[in-house]
Amino acid sequence: MTATRNDIELWLHQAREQGSGFLIVGHDWWDHENFPIYCKDAAEVHDALDRLRCGGNRYDEVYDMSLSVEEQMQEHRAIHIPPDPRDSK
Repeated sequence: MTATRNDIELWLHQAREQGSGFLIVGHDWWDHENFPIYCKDAAEVHDALDRLRCGGNRYDEVYDMSLSVEEQMQEHRAIHIPPDPRDSK
């Protein structure tokens, strides 16, 4: 993971300001750089994860903005993927 703690803290701050429900830390397989993906809800999270997989990329972390950000930052990898709402249809 190339993102520093400061990068992630900035992205979390931006997610909070935008009213995002989730922050995905994406990982580009080509240059191995991390990048933020801001999602408002579970459906957007799963759409973004699908796009990452289809594009040959992946995610390193998924932060849930409704949980303690401080506690999630202490985890080795924050992986808080909500249930897929498409599964209930």
